[in-house]
Amino acid sequence: MWYLVSLYLVLLCPSIRKSWGNEMTDLNNEEMKVLRTFKEIGKPAGPKTVSEESGIPKEDVSKIIKKLKNDGYVMSPKRCFYALDDKSKDVL
Repeated sequence: MWYLVSLYLVLLCPSIRKSWGNEMTDLNNEEMKVLRTFKEIGKPAGPKTVSEESGIPKEDVSKIIKKLKNDGYVMSPKRCFYALDDKSKDVL
């Protein structure tokens, strides 16, 4: 019975899921940092801007953005600019 309650809290209660951070995702710390940087910027941005704001090298940011886009966390509203997608709002 306790297992069902725990499962409910983890899967259905967003505040608990959010407080557990990225334990519920397959994202590493740098990927989470890029997502948080996009959130802080608050508008579509390119890899150079994200790199400057996050302190992660531009080449690494480009690779991370590509992975995040393929995984559905980031979208590209226009060429060379990226923004958070709906899936990323669940993990931030």
